[in-house]
Amino acid sequence: MRLIASTTKDLKEQVIDGSFREDLLYRINTAVVDVPPVRDRGEDIELLSYYFLNKNKPRECQKSFSPGALVALQEYVWPSNIRELQNIVERAYILADGMIVEKRHLTDRVMAKEEGQQETAKNEYSFKEIPLGELEKIHICNTLNHLDGNKTKTAKLLGITVKTLYNKLH
Repeated sequence: MRLIASTTKDLKEQVIDGSFREDLLYRINTAVVDVPPVRDRGEDIELLSYYFLNKNKPRECQKSFSPGALVALQEYVWPSNIRELQNIVERAYILADGMIVEKRHLTDRVMAKEEGQQETAKNEYSFKEIPLGELEKIHICNTLNHLDGNKTKTAKLLGITVKTLYNKLH
């Protein structure tokens, strides 16, 4: 028989203070994998968010995040752990009526800016090395955000058909 368990507590410390049995610790302590909390793994938030967003969903039902939503997820402090991220992303999937999860679909906790944090100007650009496909995705999502998710107006503004827009969103 195999047992997989996880905890946010330091079990060795709990053995010392008498709140956890030492013999039980040694029985379950065969292989320990120490995983840092989400708040300490900012670079993994995008990958984890996409995983939870489209987990067990058929290809035609998969969604994507707008750049604003991804930034909000990455800037959030994550006082809880991976389950909080999973719950917020699953909630956003349900609330998003289209194929793009917008910032407004996230919980108020995630969208709130920390006090004193300055928001950069929306039209200010800085150079980043980005593949052209990713740049296109960002531009499409920003245009969708700007036009409040109206795909017809977005396609017209981008100079493509609505069908092409849907293909690019998938």
